[in-house]
Amino acid sequence: MNKGARIIEEKTLSQIESDTLLELQQLNDDWDISESDLRNLLPEPDVLPANIKALKDKLLLASQISEAAKRKYSALFENNPCGLFILSEKGVIIELNSVGAMILGMKKPQLINRNFKFFISEESRTEFNTCFNTIFKTQCCSNLGVKLRKLDGSQVFVHIDAAINEDKVTCYLSASIIAEQKLADESLQRAEKKYRRLHESLMDGFVYVDMDGRITESNEIYRSMLGYTAGELEKLSYQDITPEHWHPIEAKIVYEQVLVRGFSAVYEKEY
Repeated sequence: MNKGARIIEEKTLSQIESDTLLELQQLNDDWDISESDLRNLLPEPDVLPANIKALKDKLLLASQISEAAKRKYSALFENNPCGLFILSEKGVIIELNSVGAMILGMKKPQLINRNFKFFISEESRTEFNTCFNTIFKTQCCSNLGVKLRKLDGSQVFVHIDAAINEDKVTCYLSASIIAEQKLADESLQRAEKKYRRLHESLMDGFVYVDMDGRITESNEIYRSMLGYTAGELEKLSYQDITPEHWHPIEAKIVYEQVLVRGFSAVYEKEY
């Protein structure tokens, strides 16, 4: 081979190697493989023309497998029945699925770069922050029930599990809605406590009776008027603590006033 032909061949091989490296780098952008490692994948220059197609086919196949895995992961992430979030160490939402957006009551693009902690209700914030900080120390946090607050002011109770990601600076968090009955029960408990405080703070005697006249509830003032304990009153009926001559009078008041309009006029009676 003359000198001119050798120079042309060397330039051709160099160009092939350069083009191959460029293609390999494009195929492997997401793999984080260094150029020196890519060069190690290349065969020796004397066999480069013969093996270049086989090498490119193998890398193309590897890239297709990688893309298929990414699509499968994306489908699993998006179609998961739980709300899924990828959060930064500070709680900023990096990625989420549609269920997560539904739980927070906003569209996905609006939630990217928002802080997840913003949606934690005040009463759940301390517990959540403790759990969230634990994730980056012990790598997981699970079985946590918190209340989320949406932008419209409504609230939803969720069960949270979270684990640190391989990069150690982000975490995966799943949120599943707890039966709304829990919210209703909690609201009822608060109402009952409020009612109980009001009930016991009244300066007047207060008593509940059922339609058969059985005493179901009373406050301390009422019990002190009669000298009975709460347990003793629960075994008595309204007629038991009312003189007999008042029975027909009160029966008439119940049938003609209470059952007709829901209340009676003020009247006096004996106990």
